[in-house]
Amino acid sequence: MILYLIRHPRTIYGQTLCYGASDVPVDPQVLADAVAQVRPLLPTDIPNENWYASPLSRAANLARALGAAPQLDARMQELNFGDWELVPWNDLPLADLARWGEDFVNSPTPGGESFSQLQERTVAFATDLLATGVEQAVVVTHSGPIRTLTAWALGLPLANAFRLEVGFAGVLKLSLNPDPALNRLLSLSGH
Repeated sequence: MILYLIRHPRTIYGQTLCYGASDVPVDPQVLADAVAQVRPLLPTDIPNENWYASPLSRAANLARALGAAPQLDARMQELNFGDWELVPWNDLPLADLARWGEDFVNSPTPGGESFSQLQERTVAFATDLLATGVEQAVVVTHSGPIRTLTAWALGLPLANAFRLEVGFAGVLKLSLNPDPALNRLLSLSGH
């Protein structure tokens, strides 16, 4: 299966607030620019039933703007930052940030989830999708799910997932197979 993973466009908050599971808006012009950036990178023959998106509006609205009526799947939502949601990064306690940063793979944020928990749900989504036998699919999602799913697909340690740079409105193309040894990263655009 060829899987196109698309990151949502930049939100109105940029990177000043900590947000993951919160539904934050995208400026309409930024959304239009993202459509213009992403559309040429996708084949035109992917059936509508093979489009998926995180239910958060920043992802789902991009899928809709690209002409799809995506199936919304909560497993492809961004990491839940729990108590840190919608708090400016600069206002988070440094000790808490440092503790989480030492083992973000296994340590959940206060009231939130760990990166390994995020990977569990994204892998469950991909496994279910592979079982359908579809040849091509598109998922409009977030950087966390893209990184965790790619790390799993390529057999990379989850601690190294942030080495993969996934820009806003970036498109990552993966070849996923029932035999994981055959999985390949085919292209990465918009990073």
